[in-house]
Amino acid sequence: MRRRRSKLGKIVTFVVFTVLGYQYQDIALKHAQVLYDVYPLMQTYLEMTSYSSRLNSYISENGEMPFDLPEWLNQNFTVKTGKEPGVDYFDTPYEGSEDEEDYVLRSCGRDTYCETEDDLKVALLRIEDESDF
Repeated sequence: MRRRRSKLGKIVTFVVFTVLGYQYQDIALKHAQVLYDVYPLMQTYLEMTSYSSRLNSYISENGEMPFDLPEWLNQNFTVKTGKEPGVDYFDTPYEGSEDEEDYVLRSCGRDTYCETEDDLKVALLRIEDESDF
């Protein structure tokens, strides 16, 4: 995956240089770095939201998250980029968990460690308290 990112970075740099011109290379490099940093975040979040509907259906039917979430995602989704659906754009497997009130689909983010500030989370089905019935 590192190879794809460096190729993407070169392409983004080239495009920004072309648009802004060589005379603005400092600005172009800053813009290219911003795009390079933001692209995996956006792609991961978009991918996670596309998974949420089918995951909600699974949770409704089974009462829990899939046991091996990355494998379940690989079996139920395809991604046009050729990467495995069960892995985010930081090369880290997606994780499913139960929050206090919701089931959560989580990407560990850029640092690849979960439970840190850079994690991306998509809340899934709300956990119903049986005492509410």
